[in-house]
Amino acid sequence: MAQILPPLESWRRIDAWLATHAASDFALLNPPATRDDIQQAERLLGTPLPRDLAESLQCHNGVSAWAAFLPEQSPLTVSGIMDHWQTCMGVAAENDGLTRRPWDDGPWWDPLWIPWALRRGAW
Repeated sequence: MAQILPPLESWRRIDAWLATHAASDFALLNPPATRDDIQQAERLLGTPLPRDLAESLQCHNGVSAWAAFLPEQSPLTVSGIMDHWQTCMGVAAENDGLTRRPWDDGPWWDPLWIPWALRRGAW
């Protein structure tokens, strides 16, 4: 069975591999987010960030430009998470997107969803 590593150890391995094999992608990783940045996001979201996400952001606060080293998605910064969440909340509120319709599996958006990454061209 595969072992799931904590974010700090995972990022240590990812950083080492990128530095050796994809230095241009490694250079896109931002420095760590501050605890104040994370607490500000948690106040806006009205809930604590999942522990693994908070720990990951304390390793790298997303990337400075879209990067493809994670399949199909690029990690957001703390401010990017807040901006995207606020945008989705606004769109959902304007379009009744917080309500589950009988023909849908669920609502278009839920306030508890935390966007941690985006696909290229998603917004």
